[in-house]
Amino acid sequence: MSEYNLHFNYKDIFLAPRLALSPKKIWVFIFGNLSGYIAYWILSYLSLVLSGIEINEAISDYGLFPCLYGNSAPLISWSIYYAGIAIWLFFVLISSTAVSRITFRQLKGDNFYSANDALDFVMKKWRSVIFAPLSIIFIILIFFLISLLIISLFER
Repeated sequence: MSEYNLHFNYKDIFLAPRLALSPKKIWVFIFGNLSGYIAYWILSYLSLVLSGIEINEAISDYGLFPCLYGNSAPLISWSIYYAGIAIWLFFVLISSTAVSRITFRQLKGDNFYSANDALDFVMKKWRSVIFAPLSIIFIILIFFLISLLIISLFER
């Protein structure tokens, strides 16, 4: 197993497509994205049905990308709809991390690192995958709230 020699200049541009366009990585991301989309699709149509729209009418109106916006719906429908979005985002983050792990191992020289090994690794580390973006959003929100507090204090 040989490691890739990275030069960190223009020569690495020609290595990038060979690393990125492997069928294993494309399959892992497609599988993750499609799984998340199916969960979003089911929960979105469930939220549309709970808001009082007939399922046949909803399918004919929205097709493959249902959306609750523009409809008056109870809180439970909105909760289910946003849960579908969160689940889709969770699957995309998990599959992106698995693809990153496969690429990392490939750069280390392990060309036979399997998709199942990557998914096992990600399932062990799923808390880091989810809570890292949430922490960044939380920190940005704290800075925004502090700036609003300072602005409101200086306006007096």
